[in-house]
Amino acid sequence: MTSGNVGEIIANYAHCDENGLHKYGIQGLIGQPRVFKYLARELAKKASDLDDTDFDLVAGNVIGGMVLGWQMREYIESSLGRKLPFVYVRGGFKKGGHGELEVGTRNNPLIKEGMNTLLVDIEEGAANHESRITSSVDGLSSAGYGTTCFATIAQHSPISGRDIQELYLVTVPELIEIVKSGETSELEPHEASLRKPDYKKANIKDIGFKIIDGGALEIRDVDGGEESFLYRSGNRGPGYLMIKGLVGQPEIMKYLVEQLALKVLERGYNVDAIAANATGGVIPGWQLREELELFTGREIPYVCVTGTRGNIDSVDPKELIIGMDTPLIKPGMNMLVIEELVNFAETTNVSAKLLRRAGFKVENAATLFSFDHDNQRQSLIDNNMELTHLINLENQLNIAEERFGSALVDSFREFRANPIEWQQKRGIEPPK
Repeated sequence: MTSGNVGEIIANYAHCDENGLHKYGIQGLIGQPRVFKYLARELAKKASDLDDTDFDLVAGNVIGGMVLGWQMREYIESSLGRKLPFVYVRGGFKKGGHGELEVGTRNNPLIKEGMNTLLVDIEEGAANHESRITSSVDGLSSAGYGTTCFATIAQHSPISGRDIQELYLVTVPELIEIVKSGETSELEPHEASLRKPDYKKANIKDIGFKIIDGGALEIRDVDGGEESFLYRSGNRGPGYLMIKGLVGQPEIMKYLVEQLALKVLERGYNVDAIAANATGGVIPGWQLREELELFTGREIPYVCVTGTRGNIDSVDPKELIIGMDTPLIKPGMNMLVIEELVNFAETTNVSAKLLRRAGFKVENAATLFSFDHDNQRQSLIDNNMELTHLINLENQLNIAEERFGSALVDSFREFRANPIEWQQKRGIEPPK
């Protein structure tokens, strides 16, 4: 199951010593995309050798398995010549909105109940890796999906009590022995591959319809008897946006990110590295990195910023920024913060503050979808940030009238203008 050369490459770039893997020892390789993509390709080769019926769907565990699973899916699709949907599996239920553990299944015509899953993760600690994997397997099972295969870069130990085929490049004990031996291997240097965009800038209506057709925007007829949505705030309303769920339809997600890349290039942002906010920004951020690398011809490092919804003032940035401990990333670099959706910009600004505290320059952010209101704009100004969006709420709702009708869209607008009043008119008790 392992190749000495691959093991030596992992030993060279991962943070591992004679005592084992460090925190983010493997996961942190996202900061060196050339290395990370090589490992994803090698693991994808093993998955491609399986029978076509072994899996229909790729699922990445939050956070470690997300980029690895997404990149493996790309390579497997290319190898097998068949399309594979993608989801990511959260560690717990989210309050409000859509409460599913797996993101990417809702309103997705590519995913059907009973599909078999290739589950992907990066195991950083021996203590909890098996419970983490089995928890995801059980969560997928409760949603109607089987898990037939599990893939990881470095395996701590086999999964017990489960009929799951395991794929890996090296075991952790083997990796430790390689580190002790001092035998390491290097990859070939990054080769510049500059190309001009082979797609054109889309008009705003095409973008809006892509989002609607992908099922990312829902507006319910609450006045007609349909149930309202419950939001994280505790409010209830008629509309819901799930941009992050478009990862389940990779062609739509890639289309939107391609268009965002064109806007970022148009703005002339100086982008040394991508900083993707977890979890919704992880896949769009990685895909944007891919696009900008093709356009510029240079390897663009990538980090994942975690913990942006908590109090992080006293936390060491290295604890929350995955991938920054790499020779490609240097203090003073210009980081572009990426999210899939921005409302009040709290997490955008928290991410910027954390990255600045880590020694980086952060002035710009980009998102697929922005609510683009006065409070957001003022918050960004107060934090010396400029945000580029692909589409905003006003444009999206104008386009949505053609699909949902003006009455439903106006109800959503009314809610957005005054959530409390909208709920009170309909006998819904707002949160206190």
